Amino acid sequence: MNPANFARWTVVVASLTLVAVATSGCATTPDAADLVSEQATTGEPVSEAEAAAALLDYFGAINKSLETGDTDELAALTGPDCPCRDLVGLIHNRYAEGGELVGASFDAEAVTVLGRQAQRAQVRARVSVARYNIRNADGLMLETRPAQQYVATYTVELGEENWRVVDVRQIR
Repeated sequence: MNPANFARWTVVVASLTLVAVATSGCATTPDAADLVSEQATTGEPVSEAEAAAALLDYFGAINKSLETGDTDELAALTGPDCPCRDLVGLIHNRYAEGGELVGASFDAEAVTVLGRQAQRAQVRARVSVARYNIRNADGLMLETRPAQQYVATYTVELGEENWRVVDVRQIR
């Protein structure tokens, strides 16, 4: 394959992947009752404010990573088995190659806590992804991606050191 075509193909795949990895999860829409883990819980459920703040911190880390290319904080706030973990690698790789995602940002609105347990909660949000440009290492704009919106349910969990997103399920 011609190097120019390979680079163009890589950009297309990366841009499509940015939104896809952020929204990946189960294809079906679960009922709120299905989202509450069947694990026995001990202690008081987390507060709604804690659960909502954990999700907003996660989106703050996404935006910081998109702006700077530093994915350390985002990685710490993302569970190792979460489908959303792919977003960490996508951002890291784009910046490691010298490129950037100009104007990309995620905004969580209408944050609603669906279920709470001792160290876990399910939080639904309407997410807006801003229109952004993909630039290569030379600063050339390779592609512009349109703004998008989706609704998803995130499972947040209090780990040993911090809250993190451990699952995401796109609703629509």
